[in-house]
Amino acid sequence: MKIVVTGAAGFIGQAVSAELKRRGHNVVGLDLRADEERNIFASDFTTPGSGAEHMRGADVVSHTAALVSYAMTHREAFDVNVRGTKNVLDTAEAAGVRRFVHISSVVVLPDVPERLDETSVIDVNGTPYVDTKVLSEVPVYHKMIGGRMECVIIRPGDVYGPRSRPWTALPYESMKKKLFALPKWGKGHFTPVYIDDLARGVAAAVEIDEAAGEIFTLTDGTVVTCKEFFKPLATYTKTGWFPVLPSPVALALSQGIYLWERMRGHRSESNPSTIRYFMRVTGGYSTEKARRILGFEPQVGLDEGQRRAAEWCLAQEGAARE
Repeated sequence: MKIVVTGAAGFIGQAVSAELKRRGHNVVGLDLRADEERNIFASDFTTPGSGAEHMRGADVVSHTAALVSYAMTHREAFDVNVRGTKNVLDTAEAAGVRRFVHISSVVVLPDVPERLDETSVIDVNGTPYVDTKVLSEVPVYHKMIGGRMECVIIRPGDVYGPRSRPWTALPYESMKKKLFALPKWGKGHFTPVYIDDLARGVAAAVEIDEAAGEIFTLTDGTVVTCKEFFKPLATYTKTGWFPVLPSPVALALSQGIYLWERMRGHRSESNPSTIRYFMRVTGGYSTEKARRILGFEPQVGLDEGQRRAAEWCLAQEGAARE
């Protein structure tokens, strides 16, 4: 099949593209900057019709492009995550694309201690990233209900591994500088999924007929504390111990960092929204539906995944010195 991957130069987009190529598909990438050696062409999804010439003749569009940050404004997030998604959908439909696979996130689900599944209600919480991921699903539902295109929605958990900015690169840099700390005594909850496992799940959603019209949650099926999640990365990179703090202290520190960086004209992911994410109480998410329909079976556990992530961090650091 010919498959177009948006955000093909990004963390998830690269992994999905590689997995689809491994399965023998003809993959065309779209991103803000072209890289024709990797068959990636320039496209700005905030512009209606962008990338249309590359979607003609495609069977599937896998939409991984998104702004993932807790330091952006609502307008910035809305333009890419919501308006951009609708533009890609409309362009794909006009080009005759049969299936659209949308990468959403488990953040669209409320943070509650119960175990949730694809039938659970979704909700906004006032954070630009979360709210726009919720809203990004709306145009997909419209196409899905209208029957004009086969649509699939994927909701990954906390995607980590080599090249992850929020859960690998930024924490490692902060750990090296002795600036990494966790709120809630490190007892907030994470729901991990290793990048290669996610890519296999997305590829299955591209290929399997029964996936059409469905929503799938993809995690490794576990719930771990933030301390458990980040400790292997610190261990394998040998950055040493990192503190865990009471939540009010962590929030006050992050607010101070946020204001200081703002005064300097910078943005920082070390802000209260990120700290609140590290305080989640989620009871996790069922992957039964993904296992049943997609054959989704995670292969990489947390310790091994963080060992690979640590190797990448150290390799990047070594390459920067050369």
